[in-house]
This record gives sequence, structure tokens and C-alpha cells, in this order.
Amino acid sequence: MERSYKVWNSYYKRNNSLPAPRLTVSFLRMIPENGRILDFGAGSGRWAAAFLRDRQDIVVDVLDQNVECASLLPEDWCGEKIKARFQDFNLNYSYDGIWAFAALFFLNKQELEMCFHELAAALNDGGVMAFTMVDDCLVARNARFYGMASEDIKLLMHKEGLKIISFRLNKNTSYGLDKIKIPTYFMTARKIKP
Repeated sequence: MERSYKVWNSYYKRNNSLPAPRLTVSFLRMIPENGRILDFGAGSGRWAAAFLRDRQDIVVDVLDQNVECASLLPEDWCGEKIKARFQDFNLNYSYDGIWAFAALFFLNKQELEMCFHELAAALNDGGVMAFTMVDDCLVARNARFYGMASEDIKLLMHKEGLKIISFRLNKNTSYGLDKIKIPTYFMTARKIKP
């Protein structure tokens, strides 16, 4: 279904707050034509809306505990809203791409391992998962964020049949309204056939 910028909801028209196309292009380049993406931890829906803006042929599902707040999705959006916590969710589809931006910071190591197992199982062969993660070797122990050391997450990706294709560490990433700076890495991994 062809989407036009003119039919996007009034919230988006008033608040041009979607990520710039340069921030979506490398991920979307890895998604096949007519592919399906899961925005895991969608929040306001800003990443999902940006993916739809930049690729009209894809379907984007959104998952969040407060999924009804995904107000940046266009009115003609065709996808699923999945209301769930990150610790316990069920997926009805398989995906060519899974995007989890700043969504996994509140899960402890055991929850992260379970979550990644479920997400990896939902990826099609050749599908990609892109996510940000707090590097818990670099963050203060009393911080309100969890995470995983980059070496541990690399081992976990291998265990789940995912091959890391890009990794970037930023020691001063700012998050939230109070601009808390925490060391974060951005990783992209591809599911490989067994």
C-alpha cells in the first residue's frame, strides 16, 4: 500500500521529531522488499514512523508496555500493536528486522538472556537485529540501568545464532530529559542459517 506524507497524523505534522533519514538508512538497507520489522520498545513510535516514512513497502509492528502511547504512527499505518513487558512477550510473526533502541536498559542479565533468545527465535534466516545496550563494565554500579559487558553480549549473540556485523561504543551517550550520560554500545547482528 502506497503511503503519502500528506496522510500522516496531526501529531507528527505539529512535532517534526522523527529521526532523520540518515539514521534509518543503514538498517533499512538490510531489510528485503516487503519485509516486516519489529520496533521493540517503541515508545512514542518515532523509530517505527521513521522506518515507514523511509520505506513504504515494509510492515512495522510495535511492542511496548505502553503501546497505546505510540502516537507518532501515521493514521494509515498497517502493522500490529503488541502490548507487553520486555520480560514476557509473545510474537505472532517472524521478522526480517528487529530494532530495540534504548529499550533493554532496564532488564537484568537473566532477563536479557531470555529476551534475546525470544527475539532471535523470531528472526528470519538472514534477518537483522539492531539494538543499544548499556556496557555494564563502564557504568557506575549504582546506576538505575542494567546492561551487559560487550564481551558477554558477543558470546550471547553467537549462542543465539547471530553474527555481529557492526559494533560501536559511545562512552558519553545522553538519555532522557535529564540527559544522563551512560556508556552505551550500538550493535547490529544477522541471523545465520544453522
